[in-house]
Amino acid sequence: MKFNVEKLKELARPMNEKEQNAMNFRQENADWLRLSAEIALKIRKILRQKEISQVQFASKLGVTPAQVSKYLSGEVNFELKTISKLQSVLEENLIDVNLSNYTETSIEQRLTTHVVVMAYSNKSMPVRSYSKIGEELCFKNQKLIS
Repeated sequence: MKFNVEKLKELARPMNEKEQNAMNFRQENADWLRLSAEIALKIRKILRQKEISQVQFASKLGVTPAQVSKYLSGEVNFELKTISKLQSVLEENLIDVNLSNYTETSIEQRLTTHVVVMAYSNKSMPVRSYSKIGEELCFKNQKLIS
């Protein structure tokens, strides 16, 4: 096998400005680009399993096939609205938000606490903490209603 000096020189040349910018972009945006690629792969897998073509998928989404190609490129900074629409059409979760630390009761309690504190925020009450005041107000509110 002959050593190709010209090929080595071509590979070892300094990057031009366009290549440098592309490299900087990939480095600065590595986190969301990785997530975008994972979402794209998951979409491809689901489409394959459900035997849905990209054209059919585009039609169901109400977008062009070119837009679906962008989604599947793995280089799209998806908005939550778009992810929600994709999940709805695919009838599959693309991302999973882990709420394991929050039980339904604790989420409801936090929301209730926040709402109650907001409702009574105009009253002249000493604010010790949201949760303490929220519990007291919820308790008083329940007493008043029953």
